[in-house]
Amino acid sequence: MNRTTERRHGYRISIRLEAYCSDDLIEVVGVIANISYSGALLEDTSMQPEVGTPCVLYLYPQTAGRLQSGEPI
Repeated sequence: MNRTTERRHGYRISIRLEAYCSDDLIEVVGVIANISYSGALLEDTSMQPEVGTPCVLYLYPQTAGRLQSGEPI
């Protein structure tokens, strides 16, 4: 994809974090592959929200290979 057809706004950061995504109709567990100020790429899911769908995104950071629940980053 060249720069003239690129529709993303802002710098994207490559990451791999487990995530839970929820909107009014869909609840999905997956992996965030990259994230920016204006959006995120959700992968490894059985269902994908439509592009541009506003949703709440919960990220689950891992420390030393173990999920740390309820602890600040």
